[in-house]
Amino acid sequence: NIHGMPVSALLGFGDSSLSNIYSDGQKIKPQNLVYVGLKDLDQAEIDTIRALRVSTTTIVDIAEKGLSPAFEAIKKLSERVKNVWVCLDIDSMDEECAPGTPMATKGGLSYRESINLARFIGKVCNVVGMDVTEFAPQLDRENKTVKLAIELISCYLGSETNWYTRYMDEEMRKQAEREAAE
Repeated sequence: NIHGMPVSALLGFGDSSLSNIYSDGQKIKPQNLVYVGLKDLDQAEIDTIRALRVSTTTIVDIAEKGLSPAFEAIKKLSERVKNVWVCLDIDSMDEECAPGTPMATKGGLSYRESINLARFIGKVCNVVGMDVTEFAPQLDRENKTVKLAIELISCYLGSETNWYTRYMDEEMRKQAEREAAE
């Protein structure tokens, strides 16, 4: 699947029409890549990750040890690099909190894990950009996935947008209207 190849291309692997976009070869050093929440991998991916010694925290690691290993890897990355790019892969999250993806699965990252990862990254990293992948609006239920994605994007960028901030914004708007009417 071509949509699964961007990181390989950035690492300098694959067809030259992908790996040589912008400039020839590797764009990212393997030590500057951190995977969090990996769950469904094929053997070639596992072999490459191991061979390159890419920092990886799988969903099994998170189930066993919590988010501490991921936080440590992210903190080390933020000390090594000035800027960070985040790839938010919607299908890394459990289908209960993110149903709007063609690859929805059980056992992915929970809402709590996803939000806390985003908050941590937003606090310790200089996020200069991000992409959101595997989102399919037509599969979403009650805008659950899109609301979560907006909340996560806000956190990754060091801010906060959630039900409470929306509630408080609405209360402030109502207060301003009451004061204007007086």
